[in-house]
Amino acid sequence: MGRTAIRTAQLLMELSWCRPGVEHLARCLGVTERTDQHQLDKLREAGLASS
Repeated sequence: MGRTAIRTAQLLMELSWCRPGVEHLARCLGVTERTDQHQLDKLREAGLASS
């Protein structure tokens, strides 16, 4: 898993009290929404993020 996927997972853990949207996650990480969506898909496939 790459650095962006790990950063996405860390941010999701920090925000576990809510369900942030792809737009918010991408803005916090400084990546495009498409990149963040791709990373979320990878995390879901690995069982590390919920749908």
